[in-house]
Amino acid sequence: MKTKSILLTLGAAMLIFSSCMQGPKGEKARTGDELSITSTEGTEFAVNISSTQIEWLGSKPGGTHNGTFPIQQGTLNLNSNKIIGGQIVIDMNALTVKDIEDVKTNQMLVGHLKSPDFFATDSFPTAKFEIAKVTTLDQAKDIEGIMVTHNIEGNLTLRGITRSVTFPAEIKISESSVWAKSPKFVINRTNWKANYGSPSIFADLKDKFIHDEVALNITLTAEKK
Repeated sequence: MKTKSILLTLGAAMLIFSSCMQGPKGEKARTGDELSITSTEGTEFAVNISSTQIEWLGSKPGGTHNGTFPIQQGTLNLNSNKIIGGQIVIDMNALTVKDIEDVKTNQMLVGHLKSPDFFATDSFPTAKFEIAKVTTLDQAKDIEGIMVTHNIEGNLTLRGITRSVTFPAEIKISESSVWAKSPKFVINRTNWKANYGSPSIFADLKDKFIHDEVALNITLTAEKK
């Protein structure tokens, strides 16, 4: 019985260790070279910055941290009740950490994330996502309780680097408003040269690394101008 107990304890410890060594879970976003953005004409909808947010989740062997990237401004362009373009501007200097209650420790992490190790907000105070194409799925599918209806393709500019990102979302459109929500999707921060603590960039970090993958999920509302 003692041997069995030890084996169960070791098995549980290995399971916990294995989960800690893995990056955040989510749909893996398709990334690539910058997409061509064609000029679009349509009805403009203003993104509601108070009800629109991007949540982030990062992880390392010791645990996770999460927070938000607030939106500075944004617009969507619609034609025949379909999104044909638009962009959101992200205020990187206003990024938040949500999981640390101690004010001093919280601000230390916020300061580190804003430093050149990560987002270099002194040089790049904003980031931008510009929509290239929104495609309706043949059939809606449930991902994390979200009934995904579309794929969104666009260009994410971060730290002055632009890469394409494609991710799924549920989108609802009425005559006067747009609502969209994505399940968690995962991007690789090193594609935008946020390389600090990356096990794929730096050797011999042992268990002091930070996973390359960052999970994001977006909730967006917009109203007709």
